[in-house]
Amino acid sequence: MINPLVTRKLLHFVAVYESGNIAHAAAQIGISQPALSMSLRQLEDEFGAELFRRQPRGVSPTAAGEVLYRYAISIQQGARLAREEVAAMGEGKLSRLRLGAGVAWTTTVLPDVLIDLQAQFAGMTIDMITGVGDQLAGLFLAGEIDVFLAAGSIPALNSHEIETEFIANLPMRAVADSDHALARMDRVTPSDLAAWSWAGFYEDEGFFHLSQHYMALRNLPAPKIAIRTNSAAALTSLVRASDMVAVLISPLARSACRVGLSELRLEEPLWDMPVNIYYRQVAADLLPIRFFREQIGQRIRSLVREPSFEEPDP
Repeated sequence: MINPLVTRKLLHFVAVYESGNIAHAAAQIGISQPALSMSLRQLEDEFGAELFRRQPRGVSPTAAGEVLYRYAISIQQGARLAREEVAAMGEGKLSRLRLGAGVAWTTTVLPDVLIDLQAQFAGMTIDMITGVGDQLAGLFLAGEIDVFLAAGSIPALNSHEIETEFIANLPMRAVADSDHALARMDRVTPSDLAAWSWAGFYEDEGFFHLSQHYMALRNLPAPKIAIRTNSAAALTSLVRASDMVAVLISPLARSACRVGLSELRLEEPLWDMPVNIYYRQVAADLLPIRFFREQIGQRIRSLVREPSFEEPDP
């Protein structure tokens, strides 16, 4: 069903952008190729700019086309959320909410929040997508996620139409198997950490750059990340079964220590990670998103004073 808030020309534009081929897009949306080409020309005339470069094997977006696509996705998401909210006013329920979260949260604060969210909005389907921040940002910009939680800065989301809601800075901590040589040391230096292979998360380039920067400031080589996974449970199991170490955000490090890993006693602290919620301004007042933001914020802020080796449990 076509959303009444989204014009056919905009839908035509998005179809061509995503397929990269006018003939394929025409077949996909069920109109003739000449009609689609005319629709694009009219849209270009209205904007006063060329949106695509015509090439022998298809089309590629111009700089103007890239800008329009970003706004088109935002318009589509806003129109979908508007339909959802209006429907909710009439029927007392929402149909679906698409949430994203970094893998560190899937075994820590997220399960309780999802249970509370489902109880608060009974009948609403919750799609939970996990990944590292850059992966989730790509899905968010493509309009496939409504709101997501991630640690670290994501420059691609610096836009006036996107809200970045800061929650807290949380420390990174190093863990290893309880029988690891580093786990038996009173103080582990950055040089000690750099001497061992690390396990990390798949495609987490932000983490790699931060760890590389941390080591470079101490004239040490970048850590060797030997295995990467997109699962927090798999990462924990890999570290338990090997002599690798892992550097995790504090809630995940604490969770990993409950299943057999040990937090390493570091001579100096690692870096802190800012934890943010990202959503579009058009979705800010949607009740499920507001509830999600409030609940996640409360739970994560309660972790700021989470004890470490220097601050033992009472």
